[in-house]
Amino acid sequence: NIGNSSPVSLSSLIHHVEHLTRKKLIYIPTASLTHEAQITFADITKANRILYWKPKTQFAEGMAQFVKWYKNNRISRK
Repeated sequence: NIGNSSPVSLSSLIHHVEHLTRKKLIYIPTASLTHEAQITFADITKANRILYWKPKTQFAEGMAQFVKWYKNNRISRK
């Protein structure tokens, strides 16, 4: 997984997971730590230049594929 250069916020990630799973996530928002990066994203310039690689899957599509895979491959809880 190389990533792409379009950052996704945590709130957007939570929204997508809730929408795809049709479940409300339980999480406790906390204040950011001063040493944590406020935003992260991949610089894919080198991968594009050397490998001629460009992302093919958008975030929402990739999340939908992952949730489908997870539902089909998870070990059931008893």
